[in-house]
Amino acid sequence: MILVFTVTIDAVVDGFLIGLCAVSDATTAYIMAGATSLEMGFLGLAYAAFLKDWKMSAPTHYGTLAIPPIMMAVAGWSGAMIGELLIKNVLLFLGMLSFASVSLVYLVTQELLIEAHESTEGPGDLQIAWLFVGLLLAFMMSTATDADQW
Repeated sequence: MILVFTVTIDAVVDGFLIGLCAVSDATTAYIMAGATSLEMGFLGLAYAAFLKDWKMSAPTHYGTLAIPPIMMAVAGWSGAMIGELLIKNVLLFLGMLSFASVSLVYLVTQELLIEAHESTEGPGDLQIAWLFVGLLLAFMMSTATDADQW
């Protein structure tokens, strides 16, 4: 059941970020959607293979398979709606973009890097906070150098 939760959370973060990117710039949204399609394609294959061994009825099996893509679509729509509300306030919009981006990076690093090193210790709270601050500063500097975009 943990795998269903983690794959769904990954799909939600990906969808939310694509929704925010769609408000910011269509080209960025297309790039994010393409990259996410590749990532979710491979993740979906592994997810489906894992669920194949579960003993459940066919409707439950298909329903469990459908949870992540449905939640991704809902999160994408939510990200676009929230982005539309926040785009007038550049700092809040950049904060949402940086939060979604860092969440995506955090999910990858938390899962893949720790698993790759076979360590039970994760990054400390201070390290995670600096990751968020760094990305927010990068977005702010990018906006300051390209003020015509806003």
